[in-house]
Amino acid sequence: MNLPNKITLSRIILTIVAMVLFLCVFPYSYLISALVFVIASLTDFFDGYLARKLKQITTIGKLLDPIADKVLVICMLLLVIDKDVIPTPYGIIAATIVISREFVIGAFRQIAASSNLILAADKLGKFKTLLQYLSVPLLIISVKEANPIFNLPTCYTAVAIFSLSVLMTVVSAINYIVQNKVILKQNESSKDNTIIK
Repeated sequence: MNLPNKITLSRIILTIVAMVLFLCVFPYSYLISALVFVIASLTDFFDGYLARKLKQITTIGKLLDPIADKVLVICMLLLVIDKDVIPTPYGIIAATIVISREFVIGAFRQIAASSNLILAADKLGKFKTLLQYLSVPLLIISVKEANPIFNLPTCYTAVAIFSLSVLMTVVSAINYIVQNKVILKQNESSKDNTIIK
């Protein structure tokens, strides 16, 4: 396994660490959990950069990278929703949208892989992921036990950014389907088509 793939794998390991810190409450545990999340999210930028720079782009890397991203965001998102940082009805709906989007994209990725189509990143998808990486650590430190004094301002900011990320989740999903609907037509050539992350 090359260095970029090891960094990608570390993102999944750091997700587990962040979850344990979140669940095992002790002084500053939420803050440390948020910091681990930030470090994990930064690996998303380094692994891709190194893979391109070192010319070590691999099939397993293409498969593992988006999985690691989704595991990080979804696992921590579910934990903060359980803590009622996000109003429960909205939080459940938002999480459902985020998870459903990943199922849809996962299906497209499988179809694309079977057609030997190229995987590439889309600006809308990247922006959506960036918003998630910004909002989730803010949501973590908005847990009442973690931030009793400045909870409301932090929470409002976190929920606002998260809400924008949910909107971008929908927009990027629609864009993904529109741009890649050709892959559903097995009788068409797939040489020039690109799957958007």
